Amino acid sequence: MSGEKKLIRNPYPDVRVSEEERQHLIDLVSGFIEDHFHKYEEFIVVDKSQVDERRWEHVKSKDNLQVYTERFQKNSRRKSKSGDDDSSATEKDIAVMLSVGTLVGELDDLIFFRQTQDNVIDNFTSCVIDPGGKAMRLLFIPVAARAMLTTTDFAYCGQMKKLSRLLQQQLSTFKSDREALQQKKECVVCGKISSKKIRGFGPSTCKLCSGRVCSSCKIRKRVSFISQGNLLIQRKMAFCPPCISLATNSSAQDAARDQATGFKTYDGSSASPHSNESATELYD
Repeated sequence: MSGEKKLIRNPYPDVRVSEEERQHLIDLVSGFIEDHFHKYEEFIVVDKSQVDERRWEHVKSKDNLQVYTERFQKNSRRKSKSGDDDSSATEKDIAVMLSVGTLVGELDDLIFFRQTQDNVIDNFTSCVIDPGGKAMRLLFIPVAARAMLTTTDFAYCGQMKKLSRLLQQQLSTFKSDREALQQKKECVVCGKISSKKIRGFGPSTCKLCSGRVCSSCKIRKRVSFISQGNLLIQRKMAFCPPCISLATNSSAQDAARDQATGFKTYDGSSASPHSNESATELYD
């Protein structure tokens, strides 16, 4: 049974810009961020974190996150400085989207937004899309809403990045215990004697601590790596709950620092500390 997903090459080529263009882009982004901060402060202080449903129409929700689109105002017209009507078909078709609510997670993992209490992140996101016509607008708004709702996956993504980092470091803190754990047949969590694996079912080996973990206790995660050939590799692996907890509580800042400085790339042949492990055992 294979737990490895198709290798994917980065679809985005490097973009080279002049120093003037680079500074212009930085200034542009800084302006967007400052403007968004003002909108968020107004939403909190003036609107008391309440969405005006006369202006915003609900599109989709996920968990405690809601996405809205600005209602089309038939009588709303843009005026130029001269007072003339400056509206156009393109401007009327542009959709403004708003996402508000809370996410489960810690700021250390998400990096974005504002943490209001333990494990609660306040989200306020907006975007503008130009679908290119009224008919296309009806198709694009649900797609944009689904994209904005993927924010709920940010915390999980951060946790998986930390788990990937520990795997790539081969978790030196466990090295002295690996041989002893490999000899044991008991599950490192519940102490149950592990029976022989049959056709992929049964006990597995935790890919971090190398301890045996029974089918009831093991946790399977799909972990992503960047290979030496700059390819994305995704493998489904088994872990014990204590190691998952260790990865979850590790420092996201350290993981980000390692990624920024370029830690050792993933080598498929060293995915597990057991060189004699079968392919099935490697992933399950």
